[in-house]
Amino acid sequence: MPCGATALARVGSVTSAANGAWRWPAILVVSTVYQVSWKNTKSVQLTARVAPQFLFRRVRAHRFAVTVTAAQGFVGKFVVVQRYYPANVKRVRLSKARPGAAPTLVSSASFGAAVPRRTRLRVLFTQDQVGTCYTATHTGVVRA
Repeated sequence: MPCGATALARVGSVTSAANGAWRWPAILVVSTVYQVSWKNTKSVQLTARVAPQFLFRRVRAHRFAVTVTAAQGFVGKFVVVQRYYPANVKRVRLSKARPGAAPTLVSSASFGAAVPRRTRLRVLFTQDQVGTCYTATHTGVVRA
């Protein structure tokens, strides 16, 4: 059941091996709930959480860019730019969106930050900003 759906739907069937093991490859674009059934028996529901694809890079001195790729747009949402020293935090609003490879949208923003050279920065996308269909995420460290 993809995020936002109200009922489970059949997504495939599998054949088990001699030892009872089976495999089903899933390509997730939003958080999804799975339940396996066999004859009259059903498993517990399992939630597979997905984080949006997230890219943070330095464009040039004191200029940075953030790109978020997901099945929904995040224009108007905030990401938090965090300096390694946690007291210094800056909020950046995602301002642009363009279509990506179906079914994705790419939301992005570029911004300036007056930080000393070689300062370590990372970007956080908090749970209240990504919503219920995704999980919170953060980027790796980028040096200014």
